[in-house]
Amino acid sequence: MTKQLKLIFITAGVIVAASLVVAGVIKLSSNYLNRQTDQQSGVEKLCRSGNHQTLTVVIKNGAAIPADTHGNKCDRLTITNTDNHVRLMAFGQHDNHITYDGVSEKALSTGDSLTVTLVQSGTFIFHDHIDDRAQGSFTVTP
Repeated sequence: MTKQLKLIFITAGVIVAASLVVAGVIKLSSNYLNRQTDQQSGVEKLCRSGNHQTLTVVIKNGAAIPADTHGNKCDRLTITNTDNHVRLMAFGQHDNHITYDGVSEKALSTGDSLTVTLVQSGTFIFHDHIDDRAQGSFTVTP
């Protein structure tokens, strides 16, 4: 076998391997996005009926107002940043974030809001990952 033929076989093998990796990444991404869509449509079906409230928390002067919020499953919680700098709002304890309603953290400039549907019962913490003095909690009852 000539050197040139070996090079052609090696190049073809690398191209096939790279194609398989790309196809695998596309498949995994597609599965992940489909699960996210299925979870969201499940929440929409679960929360479609009934009279649900929108609960509002404002981040002002480095504090969450109110600090503790109580709602029912399927209510919506909106957190709005009114301070004059970006807040990186996250759920869970500082440095131990969790995902709530598909959101783990979101940057909020002045006037921006983050809204989640209260889909899981229990008590949860949210905080500014940059300045965790700006924090609060919400309790969701079934």
